Amino acid sequence: MTRSLAVLLVAVLALLAGCSEPVEEAGVEVTGPLLEEPTITYPRPLEIAEAEHAVVVEGTGERLRPDEPVLLHYRLESATTGELVDQTYGSLPKAYLLTPEDLSLELYQALLGVRVGSRVLLLAPGDETAGTVPTVLVADVLPTRAEGQPVEPREGLPAVTEGEGGAPVVTIPEGEPPEELEVQALVRGSGPQITADSTLVVQYTMVRWSDGTVVDSTWEATGPRAFSLAETITGWNQGLLEQTVGSRVLLVVPPNLAFGDQEGHDLAGETVVYVVDLLAATEPKKEG
Repeated sequence: MTRSLAVLLVAVLALLAGCSEPVEEAGVEVTGPLLEEPTITYPRPLEIAEAEHAVVVEGTGERLRPDEPVLLHYRLESATTGELVDQTYGSLPKAYLLTPEDLSLELYQALLGVRVGSRVLLLAPGDETAGTVPTVLVADVLPTRAEGQPVEPREGLPAVTEGEGGAPVVTIPEGEPPEELEVQALVRGSGPQITADSTLVVQYTMVRWSDGTVVDSTWEATGPRAFSLAETITGWNQGLLEQTVGSRVLLVVPPNLAFGDQEGHDLAGETVVYVVDLLAATEPKKEG
């Protein structure tokens, strides 16, 4: 076992044991709650001969698989000075595909097979040729689907079942679409409420009522996307307001709250059905 990996394991064991004292052997210590900005303590400069990684906190979700979406909160520091290089805490998590090309080879290897809900520590050496410096990274792995309490939907709405990987499958009922906006939580999350000025990270499926075809879906593309609620269609403005992060929400949006009668638009005059998983949102800024 290399010394750097031994130090890393000491840090992990210390955290899991609830230790708040400096880690012996002048190692790396990570403290702080999941999904909140961590404190990373280590001697500076920290010499990193080769990439090493460890799971600091083990999650309980599904394991990450290659080529699938991954949603991360992270803090990246220079191992030489301890200065912040980049982080997402305090804003929105970022979505990637679990590939070496979209992440990096070191981070890909650190995340592969890790459970959703985990916190991962990665030490990466610098590359003088590429002009990069040694870094210390702490990353929290967030869910890429709704997680919460299932809710029994009202009768007469489109049926929603789960397909591969949790992707929603929508079946349109017979008959004419409703004339008013229909909002139905299918899963009730326990996160903060969405406000009118929230920016959201979501997964969604968009279905045309008239023929049941899928028009657009993040599940079939690159994974979660970010939207400002204020800049989306009126049906989203109204239907997602005050829903909670972690929820899955069914929206049946009539034409006047969707795309209206826009000439040349594929969905002009159409009722549109959305299934939206609310994965994260910016919180309102505190005054004072």
